Amino acid sequence: PGRQRARHIASTMAAAVPVTVKEALQLKTCGVNPQCISFTNLTMESDKYICVRETGAVNNVVIVDMQSPLTPMKKPITADSAVMNPV
Repeated sequence: PGRQRARHIASTMAAAVPVTVKEALQLKTCGVNPQCISFTNLTMESDKYICVRETGAVNNVVIVDMQSPLTPMKKPITADSAVMNPV
């Protein structure tokens, strides 16, 4: 009985996927420099905003609002990192 219950629990857990990953957009289509799309330059605190730190001739922080991703806000800021408060 114990083994049978353990198998049932394991098969139930395997059937229920805890996380589903789905591509929402390509940041390149939002005007983000593809060279800056990395874990070093990008933060996502919630499903509302993505912040990207662009470095180069001009340093920017790009804020992508997921409600309107095709109109990102670019701010000329030199920063080590950026996080958008989702509230």
